[in-house]
Amino acid sequence: MTLNRGSLLERQFIASLPAGRVWVRKLHTPPATGPLIAYIKSVNQGRVPDRLLGVLHSTFTPTQPFDLLVTAPAKQPHARDGEEYHAEVFNAPSGGDFELIVRPSVVFAFELKSCGDARNLPFDRVKPHQLDGLLEAASRGIVAGLLIEFPEVGPHGELYFVPVQLFASYRAGAERASFPLAAAHEHGILIEPDLDRGRVHRFWKAGELLRHFGADLPPTRPHQAAREPAVARL
Repeated sequence: MTLNRGSLLERQFIASLPAGRVWVRKLHTPPATGPLIAYIKSVNQGRVPDRLLGVLHSTFTPTQPFDLLVTAPAKQPHARDGEEYHAEVFNAPSGGDFELIVRPSVVFAFELKSCGDARNLPFDRVKPHQLDGLLEAASRGIVAGLLIEFPEVGPHGELYFVPVQLFASYRAGAERASFPLAAAHEHGILIEPDLDRGRVHRFWKAGELLRHFGADLPPTRPHQAAREPAVARL
């Protein structure tokens, strides 16, 4: 199966996150209208009127506020006596005790958009419920924003994190219908490609973005350039 650019970006960004160090959840939008549409077709000679189809999708299809929810362990510069988490003891119904361990975390909400061959992201690619969902997450102390990919820019493509507050502010004052590459340069955070993990499908130094916002993760090693083969001398 061939993935479109957006699906490939999503898959590769998830694969770029530090394995075993972060928790990531993809928020799926299930096809809730499928069984209902199948029933209508069965009683209406295999047809569903376009107008009814639009009503079904807009009314009964659930939507998600963004694509990914990611949590990473937080740095604790003010931790006392090495205590970096809270543990509460509970009595289990089956007998015995168990500890509920609560570790401080940094939480991220991402909506991923790939611009394809273009050097701008049309504003209408970000749906109202997505913008509202990201803004609500940001108001709760979550690092929320857009991951915007320009896959045809430069030798490896460019990926930016743009906080939703900046994106919303730019859109509100823009005299154009899109968010351009120049605005990503000015308002976003460039996420470097991870060239040591492959070039056929892009990988990114996603851990560095999380570290930028206080995640307690090891730094990504600098790119190791391939060595030139030794030349035999006679």
